[in-house]
Amino acid sequence: MTRRTLHAPLLATALLALAASFDASAAFRTYVASDGSDANNCSLLTPCRLLPAALAAVDVGGEIWMLDSANFNTGNVVINKSVSILAIPGQVGSVVASNADAITINAAGAKVVLRNLRVVNLLGATNNGVTLGNGSLLTIQDTEFFGIPQAAVNIGAAGARTQIMRSQFIQNGIAVAVNVGVVNLLNNDFISNGTVIRAVGNGGAASTPYPDGPTRVRIGGSGTIQDNTTVFFMQDPGTPRVSGSCNGSNIFTNMSGISEIGNTTRIVVTGIQDHNSGCTPPPYDVSISSWNSPWQ
Repeated sequence: MTRRTLHAPLLATALLALAASFDASAAFRTYVASDGSDANNCSLLTPCRLLPAALAAVDVGGEIWMLDSANFNTGNVVINKSVSILAIPGQVGSVVASNADAITINAAGAKVVLRNLRVVNLLGATNNGVTLGNGSLLTIQDTEFFGIPQAAVNIGAAGARTQIMRSQFIQNGIAVAVNVGVVNLLNNDFISNGTVIRAVGNGGAASTPYPDGPTRVRIGGSGTIQDNTTVFFMQDPGTPRVSGSCNGSNIFTNMSGISEIGNTTRIVVTGIQDHNSGCTPPPYDVSISSWNSPWQ
């Protein structure tokens, strides 16, 4: 059975290599394509059409490959296992938010990788792009988030780490919302968003020594933050410190090596907060302090 005509020799070679390594019984890799069917077994030769079918067929820790440029969901895609989802080079794997979040990650201990995707909004004003509700590690690479009305990436998993690299956030309500968790942003572009980073602390309910607070964000690399309304919005970073110690704040930020152009407001701090300058280093100031601290 002939699946499709491959237009690029390198792409054909790559797919043949994948086919050679594919083990249908193990389902380490499953595949989706614009002319696939969810009645198929999601193999390379008989791919599925949508992500939920491929997720059901793939092993924990496996991979889902998008074989061509298309949209691969009709509703909220729930990821409940460790998995990598990626479009092959040169193709655009689209996932849309339509009256629900585009992707929700909800599995304790899950490690999820999203690569070379395009996450956009179709219908609804309360949608997020990717929501990390439960999991241990989320990695996003080479992905575009466009026009998401709420948060393009919405992080709310205590103790989870998120790393976002070489991605673009354009015209979203919030690019990255961090309700709790550790977030590293490297070599990303943020353009014309309402807010670039929205970070929420717990109002100093726990005494957490610098730099180990439950909410941490670092932005770095050679990316650009341009024409956004607010760069950094902090809510409830912490109660006043005792005797100048650094154990009251719960949001720690780091910005270094990134170009900022034409943004309206750089930082907004609301709620329970601490402006005690006696603590060195401060968890934040009006210029967003640049620190050389370890991020684990």
